[in-house]
Parts: sequence; C-alpha cells; structure tokens
Amino acid sequence: MSHQILVVDDEPRYVRLMEANLISEGYQVLKAANGQEAVEMVAEMRPDLVLLDIMMPNLDGFGACERIREFSNVPIIVVTAKGEERDRVRGLDLGADDYIVKPFSATELLARVRSV
Repeated sequence: MSHQILVVDDEPRYVRLMEANLISEGYQVLKAANGQEAVEMVAEMRPDLVLLDIMMPNLDGFGACERIREFSNVPIIVVTAKGEERDRVRGLDLGADDYIVKPFSATELLARVRSV
C-alpha cells in the first residue's frame, strides 16, 4: 500500500505541481483547499503526511497545524511563500516537522517528504 499524502493549498498550480511529483514517486494524493478541510480530512482519512500551505481562506495553515496537533501526530511539512524567520519559527513551534519556502524544486520537495 502506498503512502497517502494530503496536499493543502488554495493555489491550483501548486497543488498540481506537488500532486504530479508525488504521484510520479508512487504516493497517493489527497487534496484540500483550506485549513478547515485539512483538519477534517486528517481526522477522517488519516494520511501519512500533510503538506500544508499557510496563507489560505477559512482557517490558515498555522491554525490548521495547531488544531491537527490536538489529535494527531501526523508529520506536517509547511509549504509556503512566507519565508520570514518569524513565520518559520512559528510554524515549527506549532508542531510542523519541516518548512519549505515557495518556490521550491521537485527534488527538494521529494527529499523532504522522504525524510519525515
């Protein structure tokens, strides 16, 4: 059985990019467009990994990360354009396992996915 990865991003081009790269490596991809959907899908689908954007409607990635950590230890990699040190530190302090700043290469993304 292949690993399920939940991609959470409201930008379709990043979702398509991550999905294509993950599928090419044999991963199954689940998708959510905002933090609230992500929290619900983690609870229901129990993915093996979450790739989580920060700037999204309804519930941002910081809030989603915090809520997911209330009930799950699923690995979370933040994938966002917010590259300021304070944002990286906040994401990690809220429970993210890693943090990637957009734009990123497919090689880096896949290496980080394999490492968690």
